[in-house]
Amino acid sequence: MKYVLVLSFLYKKYKENNGKLSIQLNDRLIDIISLDEDITLRNVSYKCNISGRVQSWRTMLPNKLYYYEIDTDDLEHNHLNKLHIHAENDFNNYTNGFMTESSYVAFVDILFIPKQFFNIETISKLESRFKEKFWDKILPLIKQDHVNDTWLHCRYKKDSLDPKHGRWPYITWPLCYRTKTNELKKAHEKVNIGGSFSVELPIVKKHGIHMIREREFLGPPLSVGDSFVYDAIGHTQINNEKGPWINITVDKKNEDQ
Repeated sequence: MKYVLVLSFLYKKYKENNGKLSIQLNDRLIDIISLDEDITLRNVSYKCNISGRVQSWRTMLPNKLYYYEIDTDDLEHNHLNKLHIHAENDFNNYTNGFMTESSYVAFVDILFIPKQFFNIETISKLESRFKEKFWDKILPLIKQDHVNDTWLHCRYKKDSLDPKHGRWPYITWPLCYRTKTNELKKAHEKVNIGGSFSVELPIVKKHGIHMIREREFLGPPLSVGDSFVYDAIGHTQINNEKGPWINITVDKKNEDQ
Protein backbone atom coordinates (compact mmCIF):
# COMPACT_ATOMS: atom_id res chain seq x y z
CA MET A 1 0.00 0.00 0.00
CA LYS A 2 1.17 3.52 -0.77
CA TYR A 3 0.44 6.60 1.30
CA VAL A 4 0.12 10.21 0.22
CA LEU A 5 1.83 12.98 2.20
CA VAL A 6 0.80 16.54 1.32
CA LEU A 7 2.35 19.67 2.83
CA SER A 8 0.39 22.87 2.37
CA PHE A 9 1.89 26.08 3.73
CA LEU A 10 2.45 29.78 3.06
CA TYR A 11 5.88 31.39 2.88
CA LYS A 12 7.14 34.95 3.01
CA LYS A 13 10.65 35.48 1.71
CA TYR A 14 12.93 38.16 3.21
CA LYS A 15 14.99 39.98 0.57
CA GLU A 16 17.26 37.61 -1.40
CA ASN A 17 17.63 35.00 1.33
CA ASN A 18 16.34 31.50 0.62
CA GLY A 19 15.01 29.41 3.47
CA LYS A 20 15.12 25.62 3.56
CA LEU A 21 12.58 23.04 4.69
CA SER A 22 13.67 19.43 5.14
CA ILE A 23 11.21 16.53 5.46
CA GLN A 24 12.20 13.22 6.98
CA LEU A 25 10.30 10.02 7.82
CA ASN A 26 12.13 8.14 10.55
CA ASP A 27 15.70 7.94 9.17
CA ARG A 28 14.73 8.47 5.55
CA LEU A 29 15.13 11.91 3.97
CA ILE A 30 12.08 12.60 1.81
CA ASP A 31 12.94 16.03 0.44
CA ILE A 32 14.76 19.31 1.01
CA ILE A 33 12.64 22.21 -0.19
CA SER A 34 14.35 25.44 -1.20
CA LEU A 35 12.13 28.33 -0.11
CA ASP A 36 13.17 30.69 -2.89
CA GLU A 37 9.87 32.50 -3.53
CA ASP A 38 6.72 33.61 -1.73
CA ILE A 39 3.86 31.12 -1.44
CA THR A 40 0.53 32.93 -1.17
CA LEU A 41 -3.19 32.17 -1.14
CA ARG A 42 -5.31 32.24 -4.30
CA ASN A 43 -8.99 31.83 -5.02
CA VAL A 44 -9.76 28.54 -6.74
CA SER A 45 -12.97 26.85 -7.87
CA TYR A 46 -13.25 23.30 -9.08
CA LYS A 47 -15.85 20.62 -9.65
CA CYS A 48 -16.12 16.88 -9.91
CA ASN A 49 -18.63 14.15 -10.63
CA ILE A 50 -19.57 12.02 -7.61
CA SER A 51 -21.84 9.08 -8.41
CA GLY A 52 -23.32 10.89 -11.40
CA ARG A 53 -23.90 14.16 -9.53
CA VAL A 54 -21.71 17.22 -10.21
CA GLN A 55 -20.48 18.99 -7.07
CA SER A 56 -18.58 22.27 -6.98
CA TRP A 57 -16.22 23.87 -4.47
CA ARG A 58 -14.80 27.35 -4.16
CA THR A 59 -12.00 28.02 -1.71
CA MET A 60 -8.66 29.73 -1.06
CA LEU A 61 -5.54 27.58 -1.37
CA PRO A 62 -1.76 28.16 -1.48
CA ASN A 63 -0.42 28.60 -5.02
CA LYS A 64 2.01 25.73 -4.43
CA LEU A 65 1.91 22.49 -2.46
CA TYR A 66 4.22 19.54 -1.95
CA TYR A 67 2.99 16.01 -2.69
CA TYR A 68 4.89 12.80 -1.88
CA GLU A 69 4.10 9.10 -2.13
CA ILE A 70 5.32 6.93 0.74
CA ASP A 71 5.63 3.15 0.43
CA THR A 72 4.69 1.01 3.40
CA ASP A 73 8.24 -0.41 3.29
CA ASP A 74 9.37 2.98 4.63
CA LEU A 75 7.11 2.63 7.68
CA GLU A 76 7.98 0.71 10.83
CA HIS A 77 5.08 -1.67 11.39
CA ASN A 78 5.86 -2.60 14.98
CA HIS A 79 7.17 0.73 16.21
CA LEU A 80 6.14 4.37 16.34
CA ASN A 81 6.94 6.26 13.14
CA LYS A 82 7.91 9.92 13.22
CA LEU A 83 7.59 12.56 10.54
CA HIS A 84 10.16 15.33 11.02
CA ILE A 85 9.94 18.78 9.45
CA HIS A 86 12.85 21.15 10.00
CA ALA A 87 13.01 24.76 8.81
CA GLU A 88 16.18 26.82 8.44
CA ASN A 89 14.81 30.29 8.06
CA ASP A 90 16.69 32.85 10.21
CA PHE A 91 16.25 35.88 7.97
CA ASN A 92 15.10 39.25 9.31
CA ASN A 93 16.12 42.88 9.85
CA TYR A 94 16.77 42.53 13.58
CA THR A 95 18.84 45.47 14.82
CA ASN A 96 19.40 46.71 18.39
CA GLY A 97 16.45 44.79 19.78
CA PHE A 98 13.99 45.77 17.05
CA MET A 99 12.61 43.75 14.14
CA THR A 100 9.99 44.85 11.62
CA GLU A 101 10.49 42.38 8.75
CA SER A 102 11.29 38.67 8.57
CA SER A 103 10.73 35.54 6.55
CA TYR A 104 8.18 33.08 7.89
CA VAL A 105 6.33 29.81 7.29
CA ALA A 106 2.59 29.46 8.01
CA PHE A 107 1.20 25.94 7.78
CA VAL A 108 -2.21 25.55 6.14
CA ASP A 109 -2.37 21.78 6.70
CA ILE A 110 -0.47 18.51 6.61
CA LEU A 111 -2.19 15.42 5.23
CA PHE A 112 -1.25 11.73 5.45
CA ILE A 113 -3.65 9.21 3.89
CA PRO A 114 -3.60 5.89 2.01
CA LYS A 115 -3.35 6.63 -1.70
CA GLN A 116 -6.37 4.42 -2.39
CA PHE A 117 -8.44 6.87 -0.30
CA PHE A 118 -7.05 9.91 -2.08
CA ASN A 119 -10.07 10.08 -4.33
CA ILE A 120 -13.16 12.24 -3.96
CA GLU A 121 -15.64 9.43 -4.65
CA THR A 122 -13.93 7.18 -2.10
CA ILE A 123 -13.99 9.93 0.54
CA SER A 124 -17.65 10.53 -0.24
CA LYS A 125 -18.41 6.85 0.39
CA LEU A 126 -16.51 6.97 3.70
CA GLU A 127 -18.53 10.00 4.73
CA SER A 128 -21.76 8.20 3.87
CA ARG A 129 -20.71 5.22 5.97
CA PHE A 130 -19.89 7.40 9.00
CA LYS A 131 -23.14 9.28 8.57
CA GLU A 132 -25.20 6.11 8.48
CA LYS A 133 -23.40 4.32 11.30
CA PHE A 134 -22.81 7.22 13.67
CA TRP A 135 -23.82 10.78 12.85
CA ASP A 136 -27.48 10.08 12.01
CA LYS A 137 -27.89 8.77 15.56
CA ILE A 138 -25.87 11.48 17.30
CA LEU A 139 -26.82 14.70 15.52
CA PRO A 140 -30.45 14.71 16.82
CA LEU A 141 -29.07 14.57 20.36
CA ILE A 142 -26.74 17.49 19.63
CA LYS A 143 -29.63 19.56 18.31
CA GLN A 144 -31.60 18.77 21.47
CA ASP A 145 -28.59 19.84 23.55
CA HIS A 146 -28.39 16.50 25.36
CA VAL A 147 -24.63 16.20 25.07
CA ASN A 148 -23.23 19.15 27.00
CA ASP A 149 -19.67 18.75 28.32
CA THR A 150 -18.93 15.87 25.97
CA TRP A 151 -16.45 15.74 23.06
CA LEU A 152 -19.38 16.23 20.66
CA HIS A 153 -20.39 19.44 22.42
CA CYS A 154 -16.79 20.65 22.11
CA ARG A 155 -16.72 19.67 18.47
CA TYR A 156 -19.88 21.41 17.34
CA LYS A 157 -20.65 24.16 19.85
CA LYS A 158 -17.28 25.47 20.99
CA ASP A 159 -14.07 26.65 19.34
CA SER A 160 -13.52 24.61 16.18
CA LEU A 161 -9.82 24.50 17.07
CA ASP A 162 -10.50 22.59 20.29
CA PRO A 163 -7.90 19.79 20.31
CA LYS A 164 -10.31 17.18 21.71
CA HIS A 165 -11.48 16.07 18.27
CA GLY A 166 -9.70 14.51 15.31
CA ARG A 167 -9.33 15.73 11.76
CA TRP A 168 -8.15 12.64 9.92
CA PRO A 169 -6.40 12.55 7.50
CA TYR A 170 -5.02 15.93 8.63
CA ILE A 171 -3.15 17.06 11.70
CA THR A 172 -5.02 18.30 14.75
CA TRP A 173 -4.44 21.96 15.61
CA PRO A 174 -2.61 23.52 17.31
CA LEU A 175 0.67 22.37 15.79
CA CYS A 176 3.46 21.94 18.32
CA TYR A 177 6.97 22.95 17.27
CA ARG A 178 10.37 23.68 18.82
CA THR A 179 12.39 26.79 18.17
CA LYS A 180 16.11 26.93 17.50
CA THR A 181 16.65 27.26 21.27
CA ASN A 182 14.47 24.16 21.91
CA GLU A 183 11.54 26.19 23.27
CA LEU A 184 8.21 24.39 22.81
CA LYS A 185 5.54 26.53 21.12
CA LYS A 186 2.18 26.08 19.43
CA ALA A 187 0.72 27.54 16.25
CA HIS A 188 -2.73 27.35 14.72
CA GLU A 189 -3.60 27.20 11.04
CA LYS A 190 -2.04 29.99 8.90
CA VAL A 191 -0.20 31.48 11.90
CA ASN A 192 3.26 32.80 11.00
CA ILE A 193 6.28 30.93 12.40
CA GLY A 194 9.49 32.92 12.05
CA GLY A 195 13.05 31.71 12.41
CA SER A 196 14.31 28.14 12.40
CA PHE A 197 12.11 25.47 13.98
CA SER A 198 11.39 21.74 14.07
CA VAL A 199 8.15 19.74 14.02
CA GLU A 200 7.83 16.08 15.03
CA LEU A 201 4.58 14.29 14.15
CA PRO A 202 3.93 10.72 15.36
CA ILE A 203 2.45 8.28 12.83
CA VAL A 204 0.60 5.39 14.44
CA LYS A 205 -1.36 2.46 13.08
CA LYS A 206 -5.06 2.46 13.97
CA HIS A 207 -7.99 0.73 12.30
CA GLY A 208 -5.51 -1.04 10.01
CA ILE A 209 -3.98 2.12 8.50
CA HIS A 210 -1.19 4.51 9.41
CA MET A 211 -2.22 8.02 10.39
CA ILE A 212 -0.80 11.15 11.99
CA ARG A 213 -1.96 11.18 15.60
CA GLU A 214 -0.45 13.93 17.77
CA ARG A 215 -2.86 13.29 20.64
CA GLU A 216 -5.67 10.97 21.63
CA PHE A 217 -9.24 12.04 20.92
CA LEU A 218 -12.72 10.58 21.16
CA GLY A 219 -15.19 9.71 18.44
CA PRO A 220 -14.73 8.87 14.77
CA PRO A 221 -11.78 10.55 13.04
CA LEU A 222 -13.77 11.73 10.02
CA SER A 223 -16.74 14.08 10.33
CA VAL A 224 -19.45 14.57 7.71
CA GLY A 225 -19.73 17.62 5.50
CA ASP A 226 -16.24 19.07 6.10
CA SER A 227 -14.62 20.29 2.90
CA PHE A 228 -10.94 20.11 3.83
CA VAL A 229 -10.40 16.64 2.35
CA TYR A 230 -12.07 17.65 -0.91
CA ASP A 231 -9.99 20.83 -0.97
CA ALA A 232 -6.76 18.84 -0.64
CA ILE A 233 -7.65 16.46 -3.45
CA GLY A 234 -8.82 19.30 -5.68
CA HIS A 235 -5.72 21.32 -4.83
CA THR A 236 -3.47 18.41 -5.75
CA GLN A 237 -5.26 17.99 -9.06
CA ILE A 238 -4.79 21.68 -9.82
CA ASN A 239 -1.04 21.38 -9.26
CA ASN A 240 -0.58 17.99 -10.96
CA GLU A 241 -2.55 18.28 -14.18
CA LYS A 242 -0.13 16.03 -16.07
CA GLY A 243 -1.16 13.00 -14.04
CA PRO A 244 -4.83 13.30 -13.11
CA TRP A 245 -5.89 10.31 -11.01
CA ILE A 246 -9.09 11.99 -9.85
CA ASN A 247 -11.92 13.37 -11.94
CA ILE A 248 -11.70 17.09 -11.16
CA THR A 249 -11.96 19.93 -13.64
CA VAL A 250 -10.34 23.22 -12.62
CA ASP A 251 -12.18 26.44 -13.36
CA LYS A 252 -9.17 28.34 -14.71
CA LYS A 253 -10.85 31.73 -14.88
CA ASN A 254 -11.04 31.88 -11.08
CA GLU A 255 -7.66 30.36 -10.38
CA ASP A 256 -5.54 33.50 -10.06
CA GLN A 257 -8.07 36.10 -9.03
